[in-house]
Amino acid sequence: MQVEEQEKIACLLQDNREICSHFRVKRDTSSCENNNYITAAVINSSLFPITYTSSQFDACLSNQTVKENLQILVYKIYMINLQQMILDKLDEAYPYGVPEDQVLVLQPIATVASVKNINNWNITKLSTLEALLNTSYGSWTANQTAALIARYLGAGNPLDLNLLQAIGGPGICTFNINLLSNISEEILRDLGPINISTCSLDKKQLLYAKAKLAFMGERNNTKQYYSDLTNYLGGAPLEDIKGLINDNFTLDMPTLLTLDPNVLLQLSALDVKRILGDKIVTLPQYESNPIVQQWIDNQPQSALAFLNLNLTGGLVYNNPPWVFNFSIYIPVTGRGSVNLPEVLATILTALLMASWQTFM
Repeated sequence: MQVEEQEKIACLLQDNREICSHFRVKRDTSSCENNNYITAAVINSSLFPITYTSSQFDACLSNQTVKENLQILVYKIYMINLQQMILDKLDEAYPYGVPEDQVLVLQPIATVASVKNINNWNITKLSTLEALLNTSYGSWTANQTAALIARYLGAGNPLDLNLLQAIGGPGICTFNINLLSNISEEILRDLGPINISTCSLDKKQLLYAKAKLAFMGERNNTKQYYSDLTNYLGGAPLEDIKGLINDNFTLDMPTLLTLDPNVLLQLSALDVKRILGDKIVTLPQYESNPIVQQWIDNQPQSALAFLNLNLTGGLVYNNPPWVFNFSIYIPVTGRGSVNLPEVLATILTALLMASWQTFM
């Protein structure tokens, strides 16, 4: 027996979907030799599909056989290219849409499906959508997820709370801007915490704006208001983050890192100290994070020293020779910070220029 055939059999006998999914059977150009059609009996044999090349599998497996033996095929075929053939043949067998009960049977190989395959599936029930989105058999891409949700909505189902709870943040992030705009503030308020980290910035900004309206009734309860907004802060503008700081609401480092990087980089050392509160001591643990490192590099070293966290890499300003070589960092509530040598240098320079003009 050839080595390749031995490897195929080993793949089958190990019954390991992860290993076999990376295996590609060799294609050839032959038709179904000797009328060796794939029947139910062949499918149930121990060596199936190892004895078939990819092109023979394609030529010898009829659309009707796929329909009648789908339940067995989806569990027995591990090779991705053969799984794709099954999906394509099912589409050919049901040119007007794969019935919903058959779509559910596809779960073990469903994540192999192309968007074109998915667009031929009937998904009318939320339970079907939830079952398909289950990641037990593999993960979906954003495009696949969007196609699944589109099939559900295209069947006349509403964009309601039940749907958003079923698909979660990752599913919501696959919505286009127009679809996101149709989510009501009431639904968002009742949705509860969601993870929108996979959303693009423009989607995060839209969701944040909606969330602000949704939770506006809690504005007098600062703690509750910001707690509800926490999951949407990735879309918050700088002025809103400054408002959060002035309202003495604190975040942890993982939440701080969900902010728009352009907003985070504009926060001063004092801002970060205030927004982290007691959790400021965890900042050095994230020093290797690219955004944190960029933020550190943008801060005056004297400001970093004020944090007393042994952070280095900040900006160092060389004082003019007539300014004493000392550095005092003075935090000013609500106004960032003041670097005393810079202020003194500015004042002394102005005085010297004025005196020079007088003598002239």
